[in-house]
Amino acid sequence: MRYLKLYFWIALLAIDVAILVGWIALYVANPLAGMVLAAPAGAAEGEGENQFAVGNKAIMEGIDNPDEIRRLIMERVQRSKLAGLGDEGPSAPASGTWGVEHLRALRQILEEALSR
Repeated sequence: MRYLKLYFWIALLAIDVAILVGWIALYVANPLAGMVLAAPAGAAEGEGENQFAVGNKAIMEGIDNPDEIRRLIMERVQRSKLAGLGDEGPSAPASGTWGVEHLRALRQILEEALSR
């Protein structure tokens, strides 16, 4: 799974570079259009400028045990060694045992190889 994450970031970088090159080409060809398209990119407000922007936070009101909830969330975050890209699903057991389905598939592969 780690190599897929690497490919994801490489592809993301390539897309960002392509967008940047396209914007620069547009700006050189038509500076007014380039500035119009760049305006929304600079329009984002930070937390201090917008009362509704909370960044990467959650606001929970009306709970009786916020410290306990915070502790449980942070324990889970600290246990997780993954990137958070949806790869935390159940994994195959690491015991190295073969199931019935595995043996059937291997027998079928063997039969096909011997029949050639």
